Amino acid sequence: MGVRDVETWERQGSMAALLAALLRSEPCGEWLGQLAADEVFSELPYAQESKDAEAGRALVAGWLAALDEASLAVARSDYMALFVGPAAPLAPPWESVCRHADEALVFQKETLEVRAAFRERGLRVERLHHEPDDHIAYELEFAAAVAGQVAAAWEAGAAEAAAQAEAALRDFCAQHLSRWGFVWADLVLEHARTDLYRGVALLVKGWLRQVLQEACAKDAA
Repeated sequence: MGVRDVETWERQGSMAALLAALLRSEPCGEWLGQLAADEVFSELPYAQESKDAEAGRALVAGWLAALDEASLAVARSDYMALFVGPAAPLAPPWESVCRHADEALVFQKETLEVRAAFRERGLRVERLHHEPDDHIAYELEFAAAVAGQVAAAWEAGAAEAAAQAEAALRDFCAQHLSRWGFVWADLVLEHARTDLYRGVALLVKGWLRQVLQEACAKDAA
């Protein structure tokens, strides 16, 4: 495992953490303004390898460049309609709801499975029992945390711990994120009114596809 591989895990983790932050709550003007000032979306290394991710990066960068109070208000309205309500969310951010659209209930078996996966890696959601563990933001936060564990283990020379963390992330993506993340992203693309959330949806698709491709390559090695 070389420096480049460690950097790959760190990059995957930081991207998942950024996407989680964009999806965890209503858009915050101060934070988004800082992202714009720092030109965070001017270039994303992993996006260069994915048409979806590059398209998403460009949409978010363009939206941030034109950020003002009016566009922020529209984005907040978009966030509520897509992910919260008061009507049924247009793009439900919970795995259990997306995978059982006919029932549309939270806190189903997927929620408990995700909670167990979090626990196995020593993690738990911030608002346990208030927001379902299988929220898209929490699942991305978990992926970010475990990717960080992989990178830290390799840097410390702990090959066995790194391999266990890698396997945990691959299994989680295969059993959870890959089974609903693309469907969720397509719902966002269908219903979003802003380039902010259209871009985020494309970035999630690109990130997830890259993680799955790398997992397949690892298994084939």
